[in-house]
Amino acid sequence: MHSWVRKGRKILEAVLLSFSDQQIITGLSMLIATRFYIGCSISAYHYDIVCNLVLMSVVTHLCSITFITPYLHHRAILLGIARVLLIGLTFLFAGFMFAERNNHHFPTGKPHYAPTNRTQIPYLIAPAACFVSGNDNIKNWVKEDLKILWGSMHVTGFTQYAILVTFTVFSFSLAAISPLVCPKKHPRIKSLLWLARVPLLIAAWVIAGTTTGKFMQMRAWMHESIWPADASEYDWTFGQFLPLLLMMLAGLAIVEAFSDHLEDALFNNLRHFWNFLLSTIIGKACCKILRRSWNLFRWGQWLRKEPFIVSCSESQQFLPLKGGVSSWKEVEDDKGPITSWKEIELEDESV
Repeated sequence: MHSWVRKGRKILEAVLLSFSDQQIITGLSMLIATRFYIGCSISAYHYDIVCNLVLMSVVTHLCSITFITPYLHHRAILLGIARVLLIGLTFLFAGFMFAERNNHHFPTGKPHYAPTNRTQIPYLIAPAACFVSGNDNIKNWVKEDLKILWGSMHVTGFTQYAILVTFTVFSFSLAAISPLVCPKKHPRIKSLLWLARVPLLIAAWVIAGTTTGKFMQMRAWMHESIWPADASEYDWTFGQFLPLLLMMLAGLAIVEAFSDHLEDALFNNLRHFWNFLLSTIIGKACCKILRRSWNLFRWGQWLRKEPFIVSCSESQQFLPLKGGVSSWKEVEDDKGPITSWKEIELEDESV
């Protein structure tokens, strides 16, 4: 894989991971607020919207983890544990909310008419507590819900929870198995794992599109009806600003990925520059030092092999040159080898 492909994939994974974390945090915040703060006063209309948004947020998060390499990476164990805990809490609170909708009388779609006066009270306007199922037995819950599911297309709590469980099992299985399979040793298994992601991705798109369409239909019905007398239903509040503010984290992820790339490029440039210094300036200086040391070594070896016999009379005087060194000139005798040194008479101090 080329370096630019690897870098581009790293940036895209960082952006996808940021959006994925935003989905699970937004869904968990809606569940906590609905469960502990407005559970008794929320209408069936808003209750359905919250359940649909939570389902879409969890499904999109679980689908995205199959395409993110560092989600369950061994170097990010603590971060992976934190994400698993967030998903576990989301499943816990989602199970509570979906179980309370396990009633075929609970309105899960828009009515066929829009009320023209306040004497007509549709089920969606009534509090959700009026339709909450008091059956906590999981066996009866599944049994009753299967009857409703096979009898009609009524979407109930068990159906949505079954979708969450199915996506969780497949997503975490793919995310855990994919890093363990080497593409060079097992190319066919790697290809099968990529093919297994395709139906999961299609199912996620179908669920996201279905829940979004249902959400828009219910909002359109509420807008046409007479019940939202004031405009507070469509005012921007902290609940609307929070997801938008969380989207800024994706920009930070892009900046972080680019900064890592720039840091790597800067480090490589500094390394090449240091190697250049070592190979040119410092290298040349070291070569000069070694060359001079070698010349001095050879001169010393020559002096040891050819000793001089120096005979000087007491009347001879050493004439200091610049640097405090006396200079002498060897004199060859006509009859034999060198027997003495003759003093150099300096004619000019600049010599």
